[in-house]
Amino acid sequence: MITHKLLKKVIGGTRTPHYYLKKANNLWKTGNKQEAGKILGNGLKRYPKHLKIREQYADYAGKLVKVALKKQDWQTAIDRLSVLCRGKNPSCKNLIMLSMLNQIMGNHALSANIFDDVLRSFPNEIKEDELGYRKLTLFDNGKSRIEFYKNLKPTKSLIFTFDSVNICWDEPSFGFKLLQRQNMDIIAVRKKTKKSFHQDLSKDTFDQTVKDLASGYQNKFSYGFSLGAYAALYYTSDMDCQILALSPRLPIHPIYGTKEDKGKQTLYHSLSHPFNDKASPTIIYDPTNKIDKKYVEESLLASYPNAQLKKMPYGGHRMTFHLLSMGVLKKYVLTFINQGSVPAYNRSLKSQSPNYCRLLGEACLKHHKLKWADHLSMEALKAEPTNKRAMKLRVNVLKKMNRHEEAIELVEKSVHMAPKKLDIRLMLIDLYLDNKDIAAAEKELDRSFKQFKRTPKLVKREKRMEMLVHNME
Repeated sequence: MITHKLLKKVIGGTRTPHYYLKKANNLWKTGNKQEAGKILGNGLKRYPKHLKIREQYADYAGKLVKVALKKQDWQTAIDRLSVLCRGKNPSCKNLIMLSMLNQIMGNHALSANIFDDVLRSFPNEIKEDELGYRKLTLFDNGKSRIEFYKNLKPTKSLIFTFDSVNICWDEPSFGFKLLQRQNMDIIAVRKKTKKSFHQDLSKDTFDQTVKDLASGYQNKFSYGFSLGAYAALYYTSDMDCQILALSPRLPIHPIYGTKEDKGKQTLYHSLSHPFNDKASPTIIYDPTNKIDKKYVEESLLASYPNAQLKKMPYGGHRMTFHLLSMGVLKKYVLTFINQGSVPAYNRSLKSQSPNYCRLLGEACLKHHKLKWADHLSMEALKAEPTNKRAMKLRVNVLKKMNRHEEAIELVEKSVHMAPKKLDIRLMLIDLYLDNKDIAAAEKELDRSFKQFKRTPKLVKREKRMEMLVHNME
């Protein structure tokens, strides 16, 4: 009987295909996946035509690519994918990924060559692809993400997008549906939760993540609204980008933030943006909005002296909604992308915006121009029947004009339309109390307590009612 040692001596110590397969399999099962890949790689060098080794190596390599991508270990992913793509029939999916990874690493000529090969070799797959893009997560710290969307058409254009405060990464990124239809790639900076402000993502980390990738594009743009506009300026103003910033705002800023959010979270970004007279961002804002006006004109203009300021009085902070209501938001974005500028402000369309009607109506009421306030408040509420601010304006106008019964009837209908909105219930209770209708106020308070519990705002109305009853006795 020939012993194992004698057999090994007879064959000169040559390791059989079975050895590599078994050794790699045992290593993989014990969690030594990288070592298993190396063992099979050595086996493939010795037995390049062995079908079983080739199949198992391809399987391992594919799994190791996924591990490397999850760790953002781009070079390892490139090495593994390169092996998979050396065969006779590399897949369209693997080649696209290999092209993207080389882009991320700054290997732009190689990336372009691979992508050109994809377009030549798989024209039907590319044409019929349902998504029209491929996505890679470039950075993820659990709070912020940076996502790369590669258009499946040749392009030299890139746009950075930044979510506003109430958008999180479970939803499409800011402007995605419009931008994905354009011939450009997208880098989207995302947030896990609403009311978070990217303070976990430093400028240095952002630069390290995207600069090599972005350096390969001839045309670079950056776009955001509110918090997203702040972020577009903060992160990309030194990257030779054309920037469109709509109502930039950082709510937690200790000087220029909002009353509700100031000091609620630690500010890790600098108080002001670095001085940059080379950038010429386009900043659209409402000069009648005190918070936005102060931030833009005192802080941002000092940092970006060549900024192009586009003022839209009474457009409000919700500038995207204002432009959308006017029917021109898409036109503004596409003109910016295609021409590097925005269209002239068509003032004849502004009356279509509920923002404009409400804000101008508030100004008219403040200056006792009741005829205008009456008309504008009706238009604002007609456009947004359950908007609490539009409702509040309309009620205040009617009260000022001594039309209390009309105000009560209006809010009663609104409560019926939006029974889950506490703010509208509070308006109704206040109207009853203003009218000294204690029975109606008490009845509405009882209903509200059952639905919303004893919230501080409801308890405040209850105490007001008790005081009224006491004074009437």
